[in-house]
Amino acid sequence: VVGVGATPMTGWLGGSGLDISNGVLCTAAGAAVDSLQHVHSEIVAAGDIARWANLRFDGIPRRIEHWIHAVEMGPHVAHTLLRPEEAQPFTPIPRFWSEQHGTKIQAAGMPGPADTITVVEGSVGTRSLVAAYTRADTLVGVVTINAPKRLQHYTTLIAQPNQAVLAATNPGRLGAHA
Repeated sequence: VVGVGATPMTGWLGGSGLDISNGVLCTAAGAAVDSLQHVHSEIVAAGDIARWANLRFDGIPRRIEHWIHAVEMGPHVAHTLLRPEEAQPFTPIPRFWSEQHGTKIQAAGMPGPADTITVVEGSVGTRSLVAAYTRADTLVGVVTINAPKRLQHYTTLIAQPNQAVLAATNPGRLGAHA
């Protein structure tokens, strides 16, 4: 089974005026935005139907299709709905895990195709590694293969302002590219 994404079921919102192209467009706090870019604080969206900018990483609205987001985003947008004057951006570190043919794969962050990938622990040959994704000297993501205990350590470093934090945790490892 291969998961390649999902199409958000927004048809029932047709004619509402909301921007429902690729999910419901939301503010960083989860309030719905209409096609004229007006914010509707009385309407919120959560889970993989919501398209919002995770300001921890950038200002690009995206849908995150990991179930943990629905669990975490629900209470956040409920607060946005009930107390709009206290609304704060929802800025989680996206994460997921999978087990494929006896290999445990875990990931956190929001890496992109242009990011630099560096193996900071282990190696491909040992089938156990930690790979760091950096952008402009900032750790933006991490993938672990058969190294589940290391994920939390690197997750705490994601979105820190410079790669020196990563280098300090594993001196001498940053030059080994995957």
